[in-house]
Amino acid sequence: MWCSVRATPVASGDGELDVALTQQLVEQLMRDFGRGFFRADRSLLEQCTTSDFEWHLHEGPEPQGRVLRGMEEVLNEIHRRQRAWHDVRYSDVDVTFTGELIVQTFRVTGRNAQGAFDARGVDLYPVHGERISRKDSYWKIRSGD
Repeated sequence: MWCSVRATPVASGDGELDVALTQQLVEQLMRDFGRGFFRADRSLLEQCTTSDFEWHLHEGPEPQGRVLRGMEEVLNEIHRRQRAWHDVRYSDVDVTFTGELIVQTFRVTGRNAQGAFDARGVDLYPVHGERISRKDSYWKIRSGD
């Protein structure tokens, strides 16, 4: 399996060729990234991400959340979630591409050691060249209050 996105070269105002990602290519990049993410497929994820890829989690000790650097840390977190989270469902997924940033909104429900969770989320994915350089996650978690 491989990340099948290939950007289209376009002429810029100065005569240089720039890389342009079309909406169709962005959708394919996100499909491939999603497959790699949910399968914890190192090879596919590495094909879709930059070598310095970071995942900024929706929670953690710092305002930017816990930051995972490198594929080993990313895969460890995916595997941890696969063990700890149950009946996980994503819905209401929407993807928007703004030029160099993919914005994905979604709803996620499931169960973990604390009980059921239900959240609305936003993931920001900066794109450099043809690859995702960061997954920056923000969640609004439903509570009983």
